[in-house]
Amino acid sequence: MKIVALKSENIKNLKVVEIAPTGDAVILTGKNGAGKSAVLDSIFIGLTGKKPDEPIRKGEERAEIKVDLGEYTVRKVFTAKGDTLEVLSKEGASYKSPQSLLNGIIGKLSFDPLEFARLSQTAEGRRAQRKMLMELVGLDFSELDEKKTEAYNARREVGYSIKTFESELQTIGDLGEEPKGASVAEAMGKLESLEKRKDEFNNIHGQIVDTERTKSVVEERCVLIREQIAELQDELADREAKLPGYKKAIEKLRSLQGIPISSEELLVARDEVTKASATQGQLDVYKNRKTRKEKAEANLKSTRNKEQGYDKVLNEVEETRKQRLCEANFPIEGLSVSDEAVLLNNVPLSQISHGEQIMISTMIGMKLNPDLRVLFIRDASLLDSDNYEAISKAAKDQDYQIWMERTDESGKVGIYMEDGSIKAVDGKKSNPAAAAVDAVPKG
Repeated sequence: MKIVALKSENIKNLKVVEIAPTGDAVILTGKNGAGKSAVLDSIFIGLTGKKPDEPIRKGEERAEIKVDLGEYTVRKVFTAKGDTLEVLSKEGASYKSPQSLLNGIIGKLSFDPLEFARLSQTAEGRRAQRKMLMELVGLDFSELDEKKTEAYNARREVGYSIKTFESELQTIGDLGEEPKGASVAEAMGKLESLEKRKDEFNNIHGQIVDTERTKSVVEERCVLIREQIAELQDELADREAKLPGYKKAIEKLRSLQGIPISSEELLVARDEVTKASATQGQLDVYKNRKTRKEKAEANLKSTRNKEQGYDKVLNEVEETRKQRLCEANFPIEGLSVSDEAVLLNNVPLSQISHGEQIMISTMIGMKLNPDLRVLFIRDASLLDSDNYEAISKAAKDQDYQIWMERTDESGKVGIYMEDGSIKAVDGKKSNPAAAAVDAVPKG
């Protein structure tokens, strides 16, 4: 299905334009602002249902678009009150849901092969080209890209942690043998025990001296008592009665006194405490390094497990992406997308010739419009003669109709537009009053 005839009246900057193409290419030429774009916009507005901000030509109250598709005739009218759409069959029957009918026919009418090909010139454009193609074939990787970015960032952080733990383990180095020797607590216990025993010895010794002194006094007193036996008989008996108790006390104290602690023993014990302190310091350093090493090893193991988990997520994302790409209905065999660009047989479009890019883009556009076999090229001035001929041949071979917009002030090429009207066709003047063109524009 192609456009058999177009009539556009008071749409945007157009006056009255009628075009009845019978060939494969319709070329609209003229200066900038002459109305070329408005002709293509008329087709787009009439068929897609898209409404521009100001569809009616300034100074007019009504605008109309009529597109004859052979099987259907589309008529869209704009007034100050709103717009109406009517679709009639070849027999004149109208449809209750005209836009729904058109939506099933028009395909991707807005796809411009030249614009698509031109996007491959910059990195940003290649990403936009990729996005456009994915939207055209119904591919959506947004949730996969988000999942991939999240997993990639998390994996990168895990990678930093792994390097940190590996660096820490390298700094700790080999622990060597654990320091051996008495602990400070043991040495201190031994020293305290000896000092306690010495204090007890000295204390008991003092008691012995005091007791012996007391015994001497008692003995002297006994002598006096004997001399004064008559007077002190009672006292003597009392004192003598106490002597066995003093003796027993002395014996008991001697048994408790034990062996005297020498200064040499104390010096040895203090030296052992010093050595134990040094050993304890080494042991503390060893235990600290051992704890750090065990913690770093555990962290490294845990973090590597996380890294493997994120690797698994990234692999799953990539497998899902590949599966979706395999299932996607790309318009051309060998066409695909990478993370950054559109590929043809795994080669980025930016790496093939510009002419090939244009041809591939044209073929994509044709595949995207199987029912309404119409393509727009809005900046055809950029096409050289070889590319123009190649596109024209492709249109003819594939039975497509291509509408091109081209800046050309000569008036000798295609449909020449001026001030919203057709002024000439292939160099032949047109009658503005009749405002009808029933000719085939030639490239």
